[in-house]
Amino acid sequence: MVTPSSFWSPTNLQFSRKLSTIVPGSRFFWSPSGKEVLVQTGTGVAVVDKADKQIWKMDGVKPLGWWSVTGIKGSAVLVTDGAKTRIVSTYNDQDLWTFAAPGAFPSPAGTAVLLQRGDGWLLWEPLTGMRPIPNVAASATAAWEPNGQRVAIEGPGSSGVVILNTADLTTSTLGVAGAVTGWGAGEIAVMREGAVRLATPDSRETKEIGNATFASFQPAAPKAERGTKPGPVKFVPVAKVQDGQGMSVAVAPNPDGQILYIADITGRVIADRGGTQATVLDIRNQVTVWDESGLLDVVLHPKFPQNRTAYVYYGVGGVTDKGGVGPRRDLIASFEIGPDGMSAVPNTFRVRYTIPTPQETPMSHNGGTLAFAPDGKLYLGLGDLGTYEAAADPSPQSVIGSFLVLDVDQPGEWTATKVAYGFRNPFRFSIDPVTTQVWIGDVGGFTREEIDILARNGNFGWPLREGEVCRDTLTDCNSPGLPPVHAWAPYSGGHDCGAGVIGGFVYRGSAIPDLKNWYLYSDLCSGDILAIDPAATVPESLTLGRVPGAPKWGAVVDLVPDAKGEPLVVGLPGGVFRITAGGN
Repeated sequence: MVTPSSFWSPTNLQFSRKLSTIVPGSRFFWSPSGKEVLVQTGTGVAVVDKADKQIWKMDGVKPLGWWSVTGIKGSAVLVTDGAKTRIVSTYNDQDLWTFAAPGAFPSPAGTAVLLQRGDGWLLWEPLTGMRPIPNVAASATAAWEPNGQRVAIEGPGSSGVVILNTADLTTSTLGVAGAVTGWGAGEIAVMREGAVRLATPDSRETKEIGNATFASFQPAAPKAERGTKPGPVKFVPVAKVQDGQGMSVAVAPNPDGQILYIADITGRVIADRGGTQATVLDIRNQVTVWDESGLLDVVLHPKFPQNRTAYVYYGVGGVTDKGGVGPRRDLIASFEIGPDGMSAVPNTFRVRYTIPTPQETPMSHNGGTLAFAPDGKLYLGLGDLGTYEAAADPSPQSVIGSFLVLDVDQPGEWTATKVAYGFRNPFRFSIDPVTTQVWIGDVGGFTREEIDILARNGNFGWPLREGEVCRDTLTDCNSPGLPPVHAWAPYSGGHDCGAGVIGGFVYRGSAIPDLKNWYLYSDLCSGDILAIDPAATVPESLTLGRVPGAPKWGAVVDLVPDAKGEPLVVGLPGGVFRITAGGN
């Protein structure tokens, strides 16, 4: 039994030590790593390690729990002053979000937060924002299911405990009423009138704990590092631009698994069915191919083929080796693909969104990816367009260096909502269908390449910071910006070619079992296929293989899952390869 002024580590069952900083009897919260604890002190809150060393503090608030800000667990905490809840970065003390709610319950397995207000409950997530929970009255207590899929909420009066499904906000009622004090091992602890009952939510069975007035569940110990790591992979050629008049820069698989839509950087979309190719879009007379400009991506509507719309992202105009070629701008356009999948419906090409672009700057840092989130919204990551300082502008009107969300169901030209800023060039990113996390490869300058996870309204640091490094001193600094999930120095692979991260995706396929749930990414020039484990406290990269012909500039420019979740890698010179298990 551990006294209120002691703590016990979930990673070391033999460890117990007095804490000098904690207020006796107050609440305290383990970081997901089990190495630190968030405690209430006499003046506010603090984070202490197992040696009772204070490593972070904030006065005038009370603790509510830990929050995973960018995938590095325990990099932010929730605190309250009794009127507002704040998510605060322990990395640089920056307020990431503030909510007009006195209490909050962070998910133990994700980024969602259940907010408690006098008029009811709200569920907030950094990607989707705030959602009111219908038909659930205001109350005082709640507890998350350990996997983060459901929440038990105290019902008002004698009504039963409400079970909320966080995916669709549907609810059911548990056959027991009272204050919810915990959820663990398949049981919910409910306290009422001096007694505690344990209720099983799926079977509705309950049992009373004798002589108990409170119950709470010790969090499970953090997952051990994976015992099996991914092994070498090999590369199987799939398709390339056959007529020799263009170069593949991106690929979008048809859900039928039979057709690939290849984006040709010169301004075409080519359909490939088992080696038979047909051009479904040709706007080469509009696209400017120079520096980092061209046709950079193609993506299908999330309800394809019911909705047969495809979307392309491309650059027009600017200053090239031939001088000025008209006003510079980046555009998103849509067109429809015919029922055969190998042709376009005539006269359906429409420009849907135009990005005002500085004219006298290098035609670079345009971003390059279009991706749909599970809610049907289209995401675009835009770089600093060579302007540097503009990427630090948080105002909604400035789109430079920002992530934008667009509603493709708008008629006519779209409007965009800015959801994050501080990016140099998020050329390739993906949205994980399981967690809805947006994984971003942000291309660095001379100091760091980095991988980030999008946080709504987040500042990702550029141009003040590159990765975790301050650009002025080349040391860690407290300049604003969320820390990366993973960062590394360019040109660190033993050759002079390796300075452009190509963001990939979290592998959810089945053909490479050891790779399951690992994040894949690459480099523009080295052509190395790399992987990190998102569950690791400090991710370390593994090199799985190198695409044929690398190192070479443009060796890898896209890395996406096919219709079955298996990896496809695209290179400017090499075309499309499928990644499979087993080394070459």
